[in-house]
Amino acid sequence: MLFCAGTNAQQRELIKTSSDFTPHYAFSNYFGAGLYSSTGQNIHVVNLPLFYEPKNQSEFKYRIRLPVSIGFYDFDINDIDEFAPLEDAATMTVTLGIEFDHWINKHTKLVPFLDIGLSENFSANDRAILYASGITAYNYFTAWQQPHTWLLRFQRAGYQTKNNISDGFSAIELGLDLRWPWQGSLANNDIYLSNYFASYWYTIDIAFDPTDFNPKAETNALEAGLTVGLLQPWDLGLFKLERMGVGYRYSNNAPDIIRISFNFPLD
Repeated sequence: MLFCAGTNAQQRELIKTSSDFTPHYAFSNYFGAGLYSSTGQNIHVVNLPLFYEPKNQSEFKYRIRLPVSIGFYDFDINDIDEFAPLEDAATMTVTLGIEFDHWINKHTKLVPFLDIGLSENFSANDRAILYASGITAYNYFTAWQQPHTWLLRFQRAGYQTKNNISDGFSAIELGLDLRWPWQGSLANNDIYLSNYFASYWYTIDIAFDPTDFNPKAETNALEAGLTVGLLQPWDLGLFKLERMGVGYRYSNNAPDIIRISFNFPLD
């Protein structure tokens, strides 16, 4: 789960003024929470990565994905006292999908997913059907008597509006999460620290026409951060809080950002 820090957010490096690189708000479930440009205005997006996992499953678990993204036009932090989420919402993206765990061995897991959904721009009376698929490979290993994780993710998403306008994007992520050989205590709960590192590469529509590659339609970024984990997660009702983190993301093609994350920082 991801939130903005100031006026920046998880995927701001994707926002370009050039018409060669203008992600659609319908992709917000996959670009992430943050600041988008659409119809001449800024949209601040908050993601709710909801899911349902049936109990009493076998080794090959599956989850029903129900991610929701809500966007707000030209939101200003100074207006927080008058903020009404349901009344002020300008865009909403809702998808339904499924993902499942496929263990290659006791250390490596593949998690493919498939989504379909609907995105609505209430202000512009614009609606889009979207689809997405992808796969994540997790590799779990031990060092310093602590568990660590390698991650490699590929995802592809596209949309089509009611006016038959369509677009798509592809993304690759490579990440590493390293847990410190240290434990402490906070609020009667044992805690631990971890560092994470990630590299991201994004491109708009290259998968549709790989012979017409335009460098202006791609970007990459590097990120490093620190998280504080709870050995006994806090049950907050809608989700369990296992970790809190802060990271710094650098990109040659866009402003640097500070990212605040909850739970596994590479998801």
